[in-house]
Amino acid sequence: MKKKIINLFIIVFIFLIIIFMFKNPILIKDDVISSVSLWLTKVFPTLFPMLILNDILISCGLPELFKKYFSKFSNKIFNLSGSGSYLLFMSMISGTPANAYILKELYNSSNISLEEANKVIYYCYFSNPMFLYTMLSLMFNDQYIIICIILAHYSSNIIIGLLIRNNCIVTYSTNISRAKKINLTKTIQKGMDTMIIVLGTITVYSLLGIIIINIFRLNRLSIFTGFLEITEGLNMLSKISLNTYIKIVFSISIISFGGLSIHSQIKSIINDTPISYKNFLCGRFYQVIISIIIVSILYFFHIC
Repeated sequence: MKKKIINLFIIVFIFLIIIFMFKNPILIKDDVISSVSLWLTKVFPTLFPMLILNDILISCGLPELFKKYFSKFSNKIFNLSGSGSYLLFMSMISGTPANAYILKELYNSSNISLEEANKVIYYCYFSNPMFLYTMLSLMFNDQYIIICIILAHYSSNIIIGLLIRNNCIVTYSTNISRAKKINLTKTIQKGMDTMIIVLGTITVYSLLGIIIINIFRLNRLSIFTGFLEITEGLNMLSKISLNTYIKIVFSISIISFGGLSIHSQIKSIINDTPISYKNFLCGRFYQVIISIIIVSILYFFHIC
């Protein structure tokens, strides 16, 4: 009975969406074009090269060099292997969903075990710092506030890593395996497949946010679209007049959760592996709580 009610609700909601699309074709067209433009001008130029370069680096054996030179350090701090520390490092500089792509490649190439993959997915989520700085500059004139939000986003992941360091015991090892032959055509194909997934999820969740706001007249709650699509949510937040602290809390919450668009991208990328999406989801709830605590301490102690 419960399932029938849920299905009925979904059917009714979909018909409302269809009716709205026929009544507002220009709004739908503009939003789709905006999403494609965002993907083409902001996402593709930064993410696609990182996917290609990372695949080449894995084929050239860079994770194995991390295993050789950083295993002891990462094992002591986070209880990770050298390959796990490589994932953490590359996630910090390349952002998301590149983190999931790297994790999948490391797992498929046997550079990282399933147990360690399910552990590190809790805290390998980082938004690109340049993207964050650009978006946060739209609503905060104070650079210290922007820097504090970015630091809270990054440090909350590190804290999660320290808290769950004993979830999976990783044996310290420096065994080095041979580098693999680079297949550029296959690398490009995998990268493009990932980019198409990203484009689709950005478009769908951006449309969903616009439709929900207009159907249910939720213009005052438009900032909650950030929990659907992070870019649109931060953009909406920049246009609303709110207390500075409230804006800081909403900003770090949206950034740390990532939006359902990011979650769909992550889930799609790791879908054909046994890596747990549930762990990624739990990690985002932990990160939201920890990052809010961090920015609140920084704000009320006038550090930012």
